[in-house]
Amino acid sequence: MGEAEFKDTRGLIGWVVHRFKKTAKLPAPLNKHYLSINAAGLVFIANTAILGYRTLNNSTYPALRIHLILNIVYVVLTAGYIVLLGLKLWKQKNGKRRTILYALSGCSALLFSALIIGWDLYF
Repeated sequence: MGEAEFKDTRGLIGWVVHRFKKTAKLPAPLNKHYLSINAAGLVFIANTAILGYRTLNNSTYPALRIHLILNIVYVVLTAGYIVLLGLKLWKQKNGKRRTILYALSGCSALLFSALIIGWDLYF
């Protein structure tokens, strides 16, 4: 590796590190709730995929009960997140971009909850 290539690589890595340090962080009060509802959405998708696989393999109802309980927990978490989101956005001044991101995560959580309720994935 030549001297010029090494300097270019170091410059690129330095630029990326500087860029990440320079980016604005999410506000602390909504940051953990925003990340937790998105992580819960991923868990819901994985849970539904596992539930579908186990259903196709003719599992018994007691074996599927844990998946159904997790779906109920997700609906309750979504309701709490929507209430918290409404209160925080009403009181806090966020940028337009962050407000849109928070609203989109709330809408996706509501959509997943509607799917759970509509498809009776809780019973």
